[in-house]
Amino acid sequence: MTRVVFLLNLDKSWMGGVNYYKNLLQAIGEYAGERLSVLVLVPKGADICLLGELPSSIEVRKSAMVTRGSVPWFLRKVLIKLLKRDYMLSRYLKGQGVSVLSHYGEAASCPGLKILSWIPDFQEKHCPAFFMVEEISSRDRDHLRQAQMSDAVILSSHNAAQDFARFYAAYKDKAAVLQFVPTMTYTGAVDGDVLERYGLPEKFFFLPNQYWAHKNHKIVLEALAALKEIGEGEDIVVVSTGGTEDYRNPTHIEELRAYIRNRQLEESYRILGMIPYADVQSLAKLCHAYINPSFFEGWSTTVEEAKYQGKCILLSDIGIHREQNPKHGVFFNPNDARELAGKMLEVWTAPRVETDIAELKSYYETMRKKFAEDYVKIVESVRISSFL
Repeated sequence: MTRVVFLLNLDKSWMGGVNYYKNLLQAIGEYAGERLSVLVLVPKGADICLLGELPSSIEVRKSAMVTRGSVPWFLRKVLIKLLKRDYMLSRYLKGQGVSVLSHYGEAASCPGLKILSWIPDFQEKHCPAFFMVEEISSRDRDHLRQAQMSDAVILSSHNAAQDFARFYAAYKDKAAVLQFVPTMTYTGAVDGDVLERYGLPEKFFFLPNQYWAHKNHKIVLEALAALKEIGEGEDIVVVSTGGTEDYRNPTHIEELRAYIRNRQLEESYRILGMIPYADVQSLAKLCHAYINPSFFEGWSTTVEEAKYQGKCILLSDIGIHREQNPKHGVFFNPNDARELAGKMLEVWTAPRVETDIAELKSYYETMRKKFAEDYVKIVESVRISSFL
């Protein structure tokens, strides 16, 4: 059995990343527990609850090796900077029987171990306006180093794989596509009290995206304002969840709140912020339809969840969303508020999409199993290559 390790920070400022790892680990535990032994190392102060309930085959361990500011962490960083080799981590992991280091984020090699790096996306190439110049240069250097040092580079979509081949052509053969499938449940009663708890109506659009500027929440506000101007869709309500901080644009959320006040959209657009995951799932099941207006995505969890909920989703017409191809997707130009307004009104006045749960669950389980098996194939491909 191959032993694989993940090093996770569990950073609450990037819940998209946390959810990605949670989904992958749960899928591995459910469908590949007999083929892979998985160790997860997290910082000493990490909130392990962010990973949810993982299968017993997944071992999560707190370690000073990945705890920022600790002596082992500091020594690791010094050696990496000087030698471009993560010798301390390598020695420790080999002592734990690990042979594959997965989703490694350092721009360094780890002697004696096979390395799978993960590049979530190339947003800085497509949307440079959302980044500082120094950050763009740093990401480019790190991505190049990862391509050089890794045995395979995991990309979340074929769209991203095409970008990788274009920007790092010398390493294009290292690309491995792994399209993740979120964790879904089809049993248990929906918590109907969630609406009363947050003062929400029975009918609403759901927008569960973190408030990064590139997520393009502004276009939804502009669409609501456009509808208000012509006296249409006055009963439309959009419910938004997700973190409200964007370190690149610290005033972003306040600018949106000011727009809401100035256009008197307080009843039409509700910002709930970070709420318990169980409440997010209840709102997802109760909503009339989803919205994802993003300018850019690596592989959208929002779109995937809408797909496996059997929900209609209004989504920006970008390449990655076309690749995800939700059955009940309604595409719109992410720069055209009036087009979005018209499509919101169409979806709002149409009956809610109803899907056969048994059929939906069967499709989900098939794709979930494929997700785990595709990951196993990537692990086995780099492991076997060491014997060739």
